[in-house]
Amino acid sequence: MHYNKNNIINYIKKKKKIGKKKINIVITNFFKKIIFYIKKNKVIQIKNFGKFFIKKTQIKKWINPKNKKKYIIYPKKILKFKISKIFKKKINKLNFYKKNNL
Repeated sequence: MHYNKNNIINYIKKKKKIGKKKINIVITNFFKKIIFYIKKNKVIQIKNFGKFFIKKTQIKKWINPKNKKKYIIYPKKILKFKISKIFKKKINKLNFYKKNNL
C-alpha cells in the first residue's frame, strides 16, 4: 500500500481516537520542521528511525558519447536518509513473502 499524508492521518485517527485536525497540525508541523532544518544544512536524527541530511556533490566533467560534446555538471545538494540499525533490524525481521508465493 502506498502511504500519503491522508493515509497516515486516517491510520492514526483509527488507532488513537484523535481528531483529524489535530493530527494534521502535528504532521504538517513535523514536515515543516524537517524542511526548515534541512534548508539550514542541519542533520535531523530521529532515534530508532534514522536521520535526514544533505550531501553535496562535487563538480563533474562529462562527455556525451554520441557527439563528444563536453559538459560541466555543477555541484548539487541531495537529500539523503540513513536508516537506523534498530529500524533496519525490525524491517528485516518482517516476512514480506509467504512461502507458497515464491
